[in-house]
Amino acid sequence: MTSIRRLLGLFATIALVAFAAHAEAAKIFILNMTPKDPASLQAGGMGQPATATFANVTTDSGNANASSLKLFVPTGSGIIIKTPVSSNGAAVSIGNGYTAVVTNNGSSIFLNNIQLPLKPFAAKPVVLTMTVDVPCTVTNTTWDAQMFTGSGWSGQPFTLVDTDGKGNSSSKITPVTGACGSITFLSQPATAFAGSNANPTFVTTVAYNSTAAQVQVQLSPASAVPVTATVTASCSVAGTASPQDGTGKSSLTLKSTGGTGQSNCVITASASGYVSANSQPFNLTASTGILSCASTGAPDAPPVGNLDPLDPAPPTGNADWGMVRGLNADGTCGPQTPFSFNLDPGTQTFTFKEDSLGQQTSVEYVILWGLVNKDADAWSGKQPCVSYGTVGNDPPVFTPDATYGCIGDYIPAPLCNSTNVDAYNAVMPDIPNVEPYASSAFTQFKPTSVTGLKAKVCVAQQGVTPINATQVQYWTKFIDQTDTVGRMP
Repeated sequence: MTSIRRLLGLFATIALVAFAAHAEAAKIFILNMTPKDPASLQAGGMGQPATATFANVTTDSGNANASSLKLFVPTGSGIIIKTPVSSNGAAVSIGNGYTAVVTNNGSSIFLNNIQLPLKPFAAKPVVLTMTVDVPCTVTNTTWDAQMFTGSGWSGQPFTLVDTDGKGNSSSKITPVTGACGSITFLSQPATAFAGSNANPTFVTTVAYNSTAAQVQVQLSPASAVPVTATVTASCSVAGTASPQDGTGKSSLTLKSTGGTGQSNCVITASASGYVSANSQPFNLTASTGILSCASTGAPDAPPVGNLDPLDPAPPTGNADWGMVRGLNADGTCGPQTPFSFNLDPGTQTFTFKEDSLGQQTSVEYVILWGLVNKDADAWSGKQPCVSYGTVGNDPPVFTPDATYGCIGDYIPAPLCNSTNVDAYNAVMPDIPNVEPYASSAFTQFKPTSVTGLKAKVCVAQQGVTPINATQVQYWTKFIDQTDTVGRMP
């Protein structure tokens, strides 16, 4: 009798284990995604509608309620779930009478504390309404999901099945069709001064010129889809794009406010349904300072640098410079302008660059050059050489000349009509019809009688001071209305 009882107990245990295994294995669910064939997501489209429907098709009569789940975009697809956004721990409505805590990871959505729990064969399944961004190339379109009996993705897991064998099946594929258009940079960004919130600058197609032609992109095929312009984050440049002009062209406004120099900044232009494009790298240069003017003229404007160009006394000491801004061409005093000034005593070369912000500015600067040995003084009887506007040669190439001091990319700086930096047009001289100006290859250096163009930089004063028995030191005051590179012969 005892043996029979033991045998019956063994059979009962086996039956219970088998039943438990069957019950756990029976926790299953299906996933249905939309759009589904013949509908599809559009390659390159942003903010496209999609849904994920979760149905609990468990036949187990035990604890088969679902309290949390996870949805994953197709592996390696690059699809991004944009909405719903994370609810930051709060329970929010997800439709069909359900609430849940939403966590959006971009490539997945987690739902926690689903209330009421999703019961087997509930009258209403959980339907998650989403918007997604789709890249231009998608090789995998099959979504995946996980479901759990407990909150916090704990408890017993459910199995995602293709079919429950009773007419309920999954549809996990969202087809992606179409081809993306292309974006091309019609023009490229140039180096700019790093602006600030107080004194912003703009990146354009011309170096250090906030008001030059804007960078342009072309969408092909043309459409009314808006363009988004983003710039390397460390560069602190805010990019916006104009509406397309009907031919697919869009102009980019690129505002710099970071205040510090940065290298290898890149613009990325993107649009829904188009392959994004990157610009050539450009740099942001930290300015030497800001030039301010005074409505009453240069004598009341704050000088910058260590020397005062309006001081009548000849400067002495180590090689150095100083600058002051005069009135604009129209006699007004406009916004402050960023500038850079570099003096190399070793090569006796200076470089001046200014972003005039669309103004016709005039500045005066004094340069105290490095010491020169009297026995090797090649400067005697010669004017300083200057260069500006030599497109394609940056920096310009210095070609010395025994007669004129320089030729080619440089010309001898003509003498100003006066020392008044506020006079603008009146202070700049005509370029004479003599050599080396007459045979210059550059229009801006040719005689005024030929081109109608006056000089853009001139020498207001120059002198030389004996320092000792063997050395002298030159100094020069320039009036400048452009970006200039200059040096002594």
